[in-house]
Amino acid sequence: MTIALRPTGRVITDRYRAVRARLGKNSGVAPLMGMARHIVVADTDAAALDNRAARLSALAQQFSLAVPASWRRAADRGALSRDVRRTHGAGQRVAGSPRTVRDFISAEIAATGANYLLSWFAFGDMTLKESLASLELFAREVMPAFAD
Repeated sequence: MTIALRPTGRVITDRYRAVRARLGKNSGVAPLMGMARHIVVADTDAAALDNRAARLSALAQQFSLAVPASWRRAADRGALSRDVRRTHGAGQRVAGSPRTVRDFISAEIAATGANYLLSWFAFGDMTLKESLASLELFAREVMPAFAD
C-alpha cells in the first residue's frame, strides 16, 4: 500500500513483482498491491470538486498543525498542498461524478499496476452525511465497474 503518485507507484509494483519472481514466490495468485487515494463522488464534477476543495483545505490545515515544518514544506509541494485546485490532476486524489471517478481508477490501475484501492471518503472536516453520500454513490455507481 502506498500513497505514491503514478510513476512512482509503477516503480514500486514492478519492483515488488520482480523480487517475488526472483525469490520463486509466484504462486499464481497475485498479492494485493494498492494505492491509497482521497475520493469524493457527487452527481457532477463541479459539486465534487467544490466539496473536496473545502475539505482538503481543512485537512491540509490539520496536517500543518500536526507535523514538523520540514514535512509541511514537502506537503505543500505535493499531495497535501493547501492549493487543492493546483494539485487536482496530480493523481493522488479525485473528486468528480461517478464517470470521472471510474475513469480515474481505471487510469490508476493502468499506470501503477495496482490491483487494490484503499479509499478515504472521510477527511478534513467532512460531515458524516457528506462522507456517506459520497461513499454510497461510489458503491452504487463506481464499484460495479471493477467487480470481477
